[in-house]
Amino acid sequence: MTFQFPLALLLLLLIPLLVYLKLRSRGRGHYYPSFDALPRERTVRERLVYLPELFFLASLVFLIIALARPQRGFSEVRRVTNGIAVEIVMDRSSSMGAQVTQTQNRLDVVKELFGEFVKGRPDDMIGLISFARYADTNAPLTLAHDVLPGFLDTIRLVDVESEDGTAIGDALALAAARLHTAGEEEGYVIKSRVVILLTDGVNNAGRRTPEEAAELVREWGIKVYTIGFASQSVMGQLFGSSRYDVDEDTLTSIADKTGGSYFRATDAKSLSEIFGRIDALEKTEVESYSYRQYKEVFLPFALAGFVSLFLYIILSATLFRRLEV
Repeated sequence: MTFQFPLALLLLLLIPLLVYLKLRSRGRGHYYPSFDALPRERTVRERLVYLPELFFLASLVFLIIALARPQRGFSEVRRVTNGIAVEIVMDRSSSMGAQVTQTQNRLDVVKELFGEFVKGRPDDMIGLISFARYADTNAPLTLAHDVLPGFLDTIRLVDVESEDGTAIGDALALAAARLHTAGEEEGYVIKSRVVILLTDGVNNAGRRTPEEAAELVREWGIKVYTIGFASQSVMGQLFGSSRYDVDEDTLTSIADKTGGSYFRATDAKSLSEIFGRIDALEKTEVESYSYRQYKEVFLPFALAGFVSLFLYIILSATLFRRLEV
């Protein structure tokens, strides 16, 4: 619990002073209950003769606390008002199963680095698309980045031969369509739309060619960064050759047409550096503000104070009325 006006609590120090002054004044005179002045066994009312004063002191405590404005349950709310919309497009064809390390294949490395990339861009809308022979939207563009790891875990290497392939054109067109139709959420303005497309192969499936998709992307003002993941497989390392080739000419053409850049990754380290370079290139001045939400809890204290004061007045004027002699 916090207080908006904590200095008001200093008034509580006056209560011990009031008690002291009251006890001191009693030493100068005698007070007798008006309902009986003769010596006899004390009744319940006589035993509770100081109850009104206790209600009075309680009312002071409650009202002072209410004056300090107690609050609780506060939370910080961050509202991002502009940023970048990014679609991550990753290849999940069978060739992405080539080993990069003893424990990770290409797709594993891409997924891990994607997670790190997202953590560094909390102000951007980020979506996720994967593709092999067909392109699929795995995660819609969202500012709720905490849901993205769950979507990322659903991406697996193709295990059905009829679905294997590399539809770069269709994947790029789908990403562009998602970015083009992305509505600006309440209070959020998309300043730039970006696609990061990663593949380790050559376009050999789909209805659109990469060139057709690039023209569409350029028309909609979307920038594309392409990454060719050309790390050697285990067999390639043994025999000094790469089993899977990347169509660097096409990926470079896509990037050039849309104002982006092409990067070639050969291992996890170089891919991490590429994500870092893209992150640095796509920085924007983020306009945001924050505020705090508080739940006011002074009302119960105020009500308790007024009830205690009311009881003090009623009891002092009726059952516990006193006469000074």
